[in-house]
This record gives sequence, C-alpha cells and structure tokens, in this order.
Amino acid sequence: MIPLNARDYLEDIKKTNKKILSIKTELASIREQKDGLKSVEISERVKSSAIYFDTLDSLLIREDKLTNEYQQILSEWWKCRNYISKILNQDRSDVLRYKYLLGYKYKSWDMISEKTHISKRNIFRIHGEALEDFRKITGMT
Repeated sequence: MIPLNARDYLEDIKKTNKKILSIKTELASIREQKDGLKSVEISERVKSSAIYFDTLDSLLIREDKLTNEYQQILSEWWKCRNYISKILNQDRSDVLRYKYLLGYKYKSWDMISEKTHISKRNIFRIHGEALEDFRKITGMT
C-alpha cells in the first residue's frame, strides 16, 4: 500500500475492514470444506485419491494465500492504529479512530458525533486538526 497522502492512506485503511471480514468468511468456508474432506471414509479416499489430494492441495494453497493476505492487511491496520495512538489530543485521535479504523460501524459523521459527544460542526474542525497531526506523525502529505 503506497499512499498518495494521509487522507488517501486513511481511506484505504477504512476499506480494509471489509476486506478483513471478507477474508475471514472465505477462510471459514475453506476450513469447512477441508473438514468435509477429512470426514470422507478411508475406502472412499482410496478409490478417488488423486481427486481427494488435488482438492485438498488446492484448498491448502488458497488457505495459505488468504492467510498471508489477511496478515498483511491486519499489519497495515495496526500500523495505522499505532500512528493514530500517537496523537496526543484525545478528541482528535478518537475522531480518526471512529472514522477510519471503526468506519464499518460508525458510518456517518452524526454517529461519530454521538459517540464522542462532540457537535457535528466541531467534529469537522477536529477532523482537520487530526489529519494535520497524522501528517506530522507519519511524514505524509
């Protein structure tokens, strides 16, 4: 992930929440399929061993790729979280956290305003100040 600027970086992080949930769902599906294959009787495996092992190998490869992707995405999410936690002003860090790290839950400025007990008008001002703090911490534009 090569961000153009702080706002683009944060918007990319906001999208990772959907990716994380999607990958978790896909991994669960793969694990269910693997469990289904494991429950096949030994005699059935012998009759169709080539198909069984091709299918199992395919599932293992997909699972490995998804696990690596999940770890990379999560690593970037935590990196962003650490940047935000370095913002000393609590209101500013809260606004960025709710907007970008928890954006899947707090989708609107009204919801963030309600959660932080800060007026919507002030939320916009604080968001701008928080972006400046974020830029200074990360060295992004």
